[in-house]
Amino acid sequence: MRKPGLTLARILIADDSHASRRFAVQQALGGGHQVVEAVSGYEALDCFDPARFDVVLLDVMMPGLDGFETCRRMRARPDGTSVPIIFMTALEEQRAMDGAVAAGGDDVLVKPFRGAELNMRVRALLRTYETLRNERAATELAVRQREEVLQLTAQKDALTEFLVHDLKSPLASVAFTIHELLERVADEPYRVPLRSCLSATDTASRMVMNLLDLSVGRLDVHAVRCEVASLVDHMRDHFAVRLEVRGVSLVTRAEIESVWADRELLRRVAENLIDNALRYAPGDSEVLVSLEAHPGGALLTVTDRGPGVPLAHRERIFDRFVQLDPLASSRASRGLGLAFCRFAMDSHHGRIWVDDAPGGGARFQALFPGVGGAPC
Repeated sequence: MRKPGLTLARILIADDSHASRRFAVQQALGGGHQVVEAVSGYEALDCFDPARFDVVLLDVMMPGLDGFETCRRMRARPDGTSVPIIFMTALEEQRAMDGAVAAGGDDVLVKPFRGAELNMRVRALLRTYETLRNERAATELAVRQREEVLQLTAQKDALTEFLVHDLKSPLASVAFTIHELLERVADEPYRVPLRSCLSATDTASRMVMNLLDLSVGRLDVHAVRCEVASLVDHMRDHFAVRLEVRGVSLVTRAEIESVWADRELLRRVAENLIDNALRYAPGDSEVLVSLEAHPGGALLTVTDRGPGVPLAHRERIFDRFVQLDPLASSRASRGLGLAFCRFAMDSHHGRIWVDDAPGGGARFQALFPGVGGAPC
């Protein structure tokens, strides 16, 4: 193919008229171009090779196989669209241009034309085709890169799902064993570390489940009437050890009796929000959990007295693996809990957001579009 930036071309000229063909050849040679002659459309097809020629000049009115049909057959060949084709004609210009466009040509030269006109058209088409080749190459590269990224993402997701599934069973076994030990051990000094281990196991299990759901990318919501009292009791029991270790009090306030939601997802959203609050709440402070009626549904609010969330980061913290706290890695966090919460709320067609708590700290609020045991 022609070297980039080259303005002199290898031109195939096809015209059944000897005089007309020799004129076109002389004009092309006068511009410094290389020329191969063909006396018919059939001969031009035999000579045509996109790797050999940079431009093709075809006379329109050739007998047997006219220029328009010759152009169509050239375009139908592999790489046949990579070479500019110019028609030469004595026809009225608009009529010839319409036929050229329909046949797949690029330009029309009306006989007799000057060498300068031919050179100008050739240079313009060479630049245009070079730009198109570069754009096509860039597009093909982008498509290949996108396909590679999609393939790697699919492999990562498959590996993540495989690992998470394999982690669920041993974690469940550990939790079951600790529960059994707690049933059999009566001495409180031994029960404290067991409860601590159980709490850590529950945290790891929650992280695993968050990772699994986020990697799968789909949550099935089965909304039912969820009793608020049982949810509150579960939260107190579930976080009892961590609350004691951190010296933090869990204060609950329920102004409604039930929430219309998926029971498992509601529990996990509450657990993740309380877990997040406990990681930032200072010692001897309170984490407030409330459930109340709200226009459009039921509002779950979790408030802590920690440093709060800067305004610029209040959307980012719901993205996967986002950690604003440089010490988060030492707090068993991987930036999945809040991402799961948004995922679960989107699946409920609800909302979740964070703002400043009155008196300082962060206030996370999740709006479930159902209250009183019935959908809104």
